[in-house]
Amino acid sequence: MDNKRFYFGLGLLMLAMVGWYFYLQQFVWPQHPEWFRTPAAQTQPAVSSSEVEASPSAAPSTQAAVESNTPSETPSISAPHIVAGQFHVLPVKQPVNPITLGSATANDATYSLALIVDPIEARIDQIVLNQFKATDAKSVYKYQQGGRSSLQTSAVVINGQTVDLSGAVWKLESDPQNAGLAMFSLDIVSGAENIPALRIFKTYTVSPQGSKGNQLNTAAGYEIGLTYGLKNLNLSLPVEAVLKFDGPTLPPAELEGQPDRMVIAGYDKGNQSIEVGRTTPDSFKTTDAKDLAQHEKGYKLLWAGTSGVYFSAIVQAEKPDVLEKVGARPLNLEAERELRDVALSYELAGQKIGAGGSADVPLKLYIGPNERSLLRGDYYSAYPREYSQLLVSGSWCNICAFPWLIDVLVYLLRSFHWLLRDWGLAIIALVLLVRLILHPITKSSQMSMMKMQKMAPEMERLKKKYGDDKEALAKAQFELAKSVGPAQFLGCAPMFLQMPIWIALYTALQTEFSLRQAPFLFTWIHNLAGPDRLITWDAHAFNIPLIGKVASFNLLPIVMGVIFYLQQKYTPKPPATTPEQAQQQKMMSWMSVIFPLMLYTRPSGLNLYILTSSGLGIVESWRIRKHIRAREEAEKQAVIIDVPANERKSARRLREEEEEAKPKQGKLSKWFAELQARAEQAKREAERKKKR
Repeated sequence: MDNKRFYFGLGLLMLAMVGWYFYLQQFVWPQHPEWFRTPAAQTQPAVSSSEVEASPSAAPSTQAAVESNTPSETPSISAPHIVAGQFHVLPVKQPVNPITLGSATANDATYSLALIVDPIEARIDQIVLNQFKATDAKSVYKYQQGGRSSLQTSAVVINGQTVDLSGAVWKLESDPQNAGLAMFSLDIVSGAENIPALRIFKTYTVSPQGSKGNQLNTAAGYEIGLTYGLKNLNLSLPVEAVLKFDGPTLPPAELEGQPDRMVIAGYDKGNQSIEVGRTTPDSFKTTDAKDLAQHEKGYKLLWAGTSGVYFSAIVQAEKPDVLEKVGARPLNLEAERELRDVALSYELAGQKIGAGGSADVPLKLYIGPNERSLLRGDYYSAYPREYSQLLVSGSWCNICAFPWLIDVLVYLLRSFHWLLRDWGLAIIALVLLVRLILHPITKSSQMSMMKMQKMAPEMERLKKKYGDDKEALAKAQFELAKSVGPAQFLGCAPMFLQMPIWIALYTALQTEFSLRQAPFLFTWIHNLAGPDRLITWDAHAFNIPLIGKVASFNLLPIVMGVIFYLQQKYTPKPPATTPEQAQQQKMMSWMSVIFPLMLYTRPSGLNLYILTSSGLGIVESWRIRKHIRAREEAEKQAVIIDVPANERKSARRLREEEEEAKPKQGKLSKWFAELQARAEQAKREAERKKKR
């Protein structure tokens, strides 16, 4: 009996011990993981950011990484030992050597660009577009300037706690010799025991250019794959992670004396269409950041990045509603307008990851030229990119730059270049074509101006006749001007009709890549898209009102000012019948000086166009006046004038030509005549009502 009691008591004791152990394991020990700190964890030395301990790695999140390199597995924990509020980066030991993706060799036949990627923050230290030359035309084009990096992962927010990733060294998981792929990993651990919590993968993928025959309808090697992978290393608890990283930098400035860089964003308007928003660095008045993800009409943000007149860098999410926030923050408000800089920061939507689960966040990064043929190809012009909208900048003057007119000018320029093999000669040929098209209007306006000049004595007589009776004087002057016809209003028509062409050509010079760094024959002009720069002093630049920053002596605007003065002096002008008209004529005289000053630092191609057009306008005006005077002499003498035999015409024929050339035959002239008739009728009705 005593043995039975002994064994029964021993069983009860063992059952109590098992129950107590179960109670500790389930309810007490999970709340105090520090009780189970291992000696290795207690004595683990601190590790510098440039050293690594072989950190265990889970399988990569992208199929490309799996094929290229499969990292070793690390057992995930099954007990819920993650301690909230104690997340931090696990230091690793590994040589920190930047790697190169793609190729930095000029005009490489395989890759269009090169990325210099640094394991520190898994950032891009340099972007090289090897198919293009730098602004100074002495080396390949580098998108980043000033030693700044881009795309560095700055932080991750885990279950509401922000973990700073600045300066963290990421482990290279892929083959460093692989020119098309680089995959990095970073472990986030919990508590002093470094309990694994979250592993972040970051993969860059650079693709070859592809087939030359259909390259313009593809990504052409300018689109980089950027994929974030998240792996929850805990098998018991889910996590929510939010990734933050910096955006691309602004490209190097291309233009002189004016801002030419901006922050861009593409919004979904619905119906497979995109609206492009633009924010210039000089628009910031305070240091407060702007959230580009917030659109005034509630449109969803699809992509955002930076852009210049010739190159852009754009981050686009491949899944909807991924770009949660995109902040644009000014860096140097005190700098000159064209030197101001902006920093971009991206925040991705939170990713909820189940216990032991994973998630991928694929992004695309376009870094390439704003080249018309490329961005209007099937790939980049399609939704949700529509990067072709970047070909027209958002400046106020481009309101008059009709897209169809820009396309026509570019087509004509390319056609003339194909024929003449020089872009400067192509611009001159375009001038000849435009002057030829506008010649009938120019001739009509010249004839009208000369008639108005002859009426100056009659205008003076009317002033003396009516004295202070302004109403009667205005009526008499109106009747006198009516005899000239509505063409009197066409005096400035040729210039105003050419203004949209000048603006469209200015835009075309900034967006047509063929004109970038294009020389003009064997002259000193080496870049038709920039000032002619006959003499330069870049190290001693200074500012001049109306011009801005001056770093060179530009000859074309000076010659253009002389041409404008001569054109203003020798072009027939109607007599000033009112003080307002006299003031307008004085203002036009001053514009002949101010306008060249405003164009001093503008593209030499535009100045070449205006200079050639003005010079031809003087010759054209001289020929028209000569022809009119010869015809008037012939009418007086009623004989054949003494001109070459092949140009001799009778007075009757000259009168017939004059009748045919009268401006009232045109549709615009008829419209002006009808407008005058209506105005006169309204005036008569008003006078009739007054008499009643």
